[in-house]
Amino acid sequence: MSAERLDRLLSRLGYATRREVRALIRERRIEVKGVARPRPDTKVRAGDVRLDGAPLEDAGPLVIALYKPAGWICDRVPHDRHVFMLLPERWQRRRPPLSVAGRLDRDAEGLVILSDDGQLVHRLTHPRWHVPRVYRVRFAGALAEDAEARVAEGMKLEGEAKPLRPAVLRRIGEREVELELSEGRYHQVKRMIAALGGRVVSLRREAIGGLRLADLGLAPGEYRKLDAEMLARIGVSDRLPV
Repeated sequence: MSAERLDRLLSRLGYATRREVRALIRERRIEVKGVARPRPDTKVRAGDVRLDGAPLEDAGPLVIALYKPAGWICDRVPHDRHVFMLLPERWQRRRPPLSVAGRLDRDAEGLVILSDDGQLVHRLTHPRWHVPRVYRVRFAGALAEDAEARVAEGMKLEGEAKPLRPAVLRRIGEREVELELSEGRYHQVKRMIAALGGRVVSLRREAIGGLRLADLGLAPGEYRKLDAEMLARIGVSDRLPV
């Protein structure tokens, strides 16, 4: 990445405000290429800088996999529990801010991807890229006998003229199925199950592309940064962080 002002870099990565950077410099807590008390407008790259003797985090895009717990939301709403609160405070201050690439409802749980790379978020969420998502659904009631065929041919939801994209429904228990979708309409899983005769009791997103929650070893509320190999599993390898 190109060089940028020291104070802007530290502010953008969430380490400190520009005013706080000046205070850190006076306290000799910042070094640039081994030199203490640099000017705030010194042009630097992240690898040039040490804060309290430690290197900075990479300045490229941040991509995070998080196991969203049920009861949490995916939007920054004051006085509510949102997934950004599960992350380090410094990441919450990054600019541009982190966004969720494919929200889950409050009562749902499972894998979500967060990033400050707007192009990556767009590619993960826009239907034209066909990034599949797998959901495990427990339901009450009984699904129609032809549920698999209706889902595979692209069913219509009530109130919508355009049919859904063809999808895959796999029965894995008497009251449990997996749904593999390549789009994300409003409450789509719940509405599909309702149209097929059931009612969703619980919903967990198991995978985005080839990245599976089970492979990440995360418990609800836990997260991890994704490296290039993990991000490539999703199927967006030409949008890897640098």
